[in-house]
Amino acid sequence: MLELVFALEETLGIEIDETQVPNWIDKEMTLGKWIKEFIEFISKKELEEAYRKASTEVDEDWDMTIGDGLS
Repeated sequence: MLELVFALEETLGIEIDETQVPNWIDKEMTLGKWIKEFIEFISKKELEEAYRKASTEVDEDWDMTIGDGLS
C-alpha cells in the first residue's frame, strides 16, 4: 500500500501523512475499500478548505444588501 500512497502523492500533487491514510492493517480492508475511503477523506478535506477560504472572503455587494432586511 505504501507504493500506492507514493503514487497518489505524485499524481494528486499533495503530501499525504499518516492521519490521511485509512488503516490498511484492518482484516476487513480491501484495496477497493481503502481507495474509496481515501478518496472520501481527500474530498472532505478539499471541501473543508474551500469553505474555510470562502468564509474569509469579502463580498462588497453582499455587504451592501445586509441592511435591506432581506437577508
